[in-house]
Amino acid sequence: MKKPSVVEMVGCVSHSVRLLLLWVVVATVVVAHGEGNKGLLAYLDGDAIRMKERFENLTYGDVTESWEGYVPPKGFSLGRKNRDDGTTKTPLEFVTTRYLDSEELHVHMLNFASRCGDIARLVQIGRSVKGRPIEALEISNTLDKGLKDGKPHVKIVGGIHGDETVGRVVSMGVAEWLCEKYESDPTASAIVSGVHTWVLPGMNPDGFEAKTRWNANGVDLNRDFPDRFDDEGMTSNTLGRQPETVAIMGWTQDYPFVSSLVFHGGELVVSYPFDGTADGRAHYAKSPDDETFRYLAREYAENHRVLSSFRQRQFPGGITNGAAWYPIYGGMGDWNYLMEHVYELTIEAGKTKWPNSKMLPGLFEDNRKSVLEFIKTTAFKGINGVVRTKNRNGSKRALKGAKVYIDGLDSYVISTERGQFYRPIAPGTYTVLIEKRGYNTVVEEVKCPLANASKRTKFNLVKLQ
Repeated sequence: MKKPSVVEMVGCVSHSVRLLLLWVVVATVVVAHGEGNKGLLAYLDGDAIRMKERFENLTYGDVTESWEGYVPPKGFSLGRKNRDDGTTKTPLEFVTTRYLDSEELHVHMLNFASRCGDIARLVQIGRSVKGRPIEALEISNTLDKGLKDGKPHVKIVGGIHGDETVGRVVSMGVAEWLCEKYESDPTASAIVSGVHTWVLPGMNPDGFEAKTRWNANGVDLNRDFPDRFDDEGMTSNTLGRQPETVAIMGWTQDYPFVSSLVFHGGELVVSYPFDGTADGRAHYAKSPDDETFRYLAREYAENHRVLSSFRQRQFPGGITNGAAWYPIYGGMGDWNYLMEHVYELTIEAGKTKWPNSKMLPGLFEDNRKSVLEFIKTTAFKGINGVVRTKNRNGSKRALKGAKVYIDGLDSYVISTERGQFYRPIAPGTYTVLIEKRGYNTVVEEVKCPLANASKRTKFNLVKLQ
């Protein structure tokens, strides 16, 4: 699938009588690290849509007055003087104290990419049924190196169901926290310098605007992914699937994601694969990486301000196997794990699907540490390494497509074009097997977590004669 452009933007122009929504595709140039922040902003000039390079030092709060041709929706201040005492909220306070509609979220993400330009870029991965952009922020201090730096990619997804809104707030809150803290906080610095963190707040923008679970075609997107119990089995086939689903599938395939969080609402629990059962009944469906999933889910719950002390008879420890709770088919979690080798947890963020905005700051803080620790654990504390082979002249080169197994587990991850791999795993000592057709198999014992998470183990495969 074609990789999305760096930024594809939507614009909106408010007229005095009615609001005319104009979805404009605009490519934005991301300035290399250290060169300052620039943005290409669309504006209307009669019937022509032009692009204009502006804002060497765009600051938060300037956007409503500085973007030529853009008239924000009524009452939209982007945080200018909107505390109770008349002072200006910080960007982090702004996104964790109110809901942003689709226009506001788009503008805020553009503003984020400008304010945090050294470590952020905005990517449109697709469009909804009604043409609304589905956008993600990538956060890293090596954006200019793209996929060449070998760092792990982690994604945070909100709004798969339009009426389950906490993930929209938590994901943007995490993005703003990283931008605000990365130069002063050790956790933020480690994540920004060691991971490509992707934040996608609104997977189902049409559903959010309609305040409904489904997309504009009336489809539950968490039942629309390929499933292991489909007639054709687990697949990457997008034929007949919703545009939002196709966008997520393509995005996941285009980047070397290691792990993922997807936010839901209606219950308070952390759920993990598998989500479906062969007989359609609710019972535990154990995946090959069940121990690791339980470890990750427990860690999330233990770092959660409420789940860490909340006792639920139905969900001991605040976690559950998805199928043991109730089976679903066509879910995103199983597809991520089985098809793309991405370790995804489902976060049911609270019993109220669309909580009052006064609850949002607390809900963000409930989840903040859990999200950050999940990123660190899956990116730094598992088994990671580089698979290499020798050229005829004796020099070493990266080996793409090698399968990395753990002895006794029927699952694997695959080395990237740069030879790197990351495999989240529960603490312990494991026998790692690395194989690729035409090469010898390498077997090595590895203890996790690694004593030095930044040091990658090198595995050298020899081409068979």
